[in-house]
Amino acid sequence: MSNRQLASADLLTAWSEAFDLTPEALHAVGLAGEHLDTAEALDAQVERDGLMVPGDRGGMKLHPAVAEARHQRAAAVAVLRAMVPPPPEDAEAERLSKSAQAQRAARARWSRG
Repeated sequence: MSNRQLASADLLTAWSEAFDLTPEALHAVGLAGEHLDTAEALDAQVERDGLMVPGDRGGMKLHPAVAEARHQRAAAVAVLRAMVPPPPEDAEAERLSKSAQAQRAARARWSRG
């Protein structure tokens, strides 16, 4: 790993400055950070080995760490998303209303055609 600060430290700093975190939330942010640190380590391995590596049958294949890094990032997002409260009911109703308006407008355009 380079001299750059780990993703977990960056994440913890950003979330701590933005939110008043409970001990449970701090633990969750730490877990998400661990996933991001693992993803960065996997990225570094891919950088060393190359994006394509020899496969079992002699051909080249995508480095397995690419998919694993993607999974680690998705896990971090899932942890953080679980911490964000759902939007208020009014915001959901407004979103649905705009979606319904867009659908009506699209139907009107197609029916003219």
